[in-house]
Amino acid sequence: ERGVMVHLLLMVQQKTPSQVPYLDGETYRYLPEMLVPRIFTKDKVPAHVANMIPSLRYGLLDEVGIWKTSIGFDPIVEGYANYGYIGVLGTAVAMGLLIGWITQSGNGVPLLSYRFLLAVLVLSGLIGSTNTVGVMVTVIWQSFLALTAVSIVLMKKIPNPLYVNPDGEAQGGIRKGAGASQRSVFSVHSSSISQNPSTDSVR
Repeated sequence: ERGVMVHLLLMVQQKTPSQVPYLDGETYRYLPEMLVPRIFTKDKVPAHVANMIPSLRYGLLDEVGIWKTSIGFDPIVEGYANYGYIGVLGTAVAMGLLIGWITQSGNGVPLLSYRFLLAVLVLSGLIGSTNTVGVMVTVIWQSFLALTAVSIVLMKKIPNPLYVNPDGEAQGGIRKGAGASQRSVFSVHSSSISQNPSTDSVR
């Protein structure tokens, strides 16, 4: 999926800044406005405005075509179009930190818990996206609101059964001993142990 963006990246590298000046963050400027539901803002910008700007600036579409066709500029291409290699580096660091944080937050929690489902939602939106940051964040934001609403209605708070206390005893009746571990409902593995004692919303 990333390979299909190579021709756009090469075009942007070739034309920027010799023929087309850097966008200087223009595609990021509308991000706060895009997070507000359209029912609250009558004059909200189009969802794909961050794709429309570079398509028009680099001559891929005209002022009529941008309303009929959307060309997806992924975060790397967008970063270069805005700030060059500094934009690419900033995008990589920001996405890496976010992916690391959301992965860690979903570690050691039940598969149907709110945090694990949120981690899957965010990671799928980040890793599989071939759109600009604005479109990517908007999709994740809308999915987050839907997941939160569903969790309020269908989920209930329970102690994290995969949390292991420092003395080796886990909530939910799991005990890790020196020899064979005693299991009740869950099996504890090193990759599924959580150090977070907080409660989790679980379906």
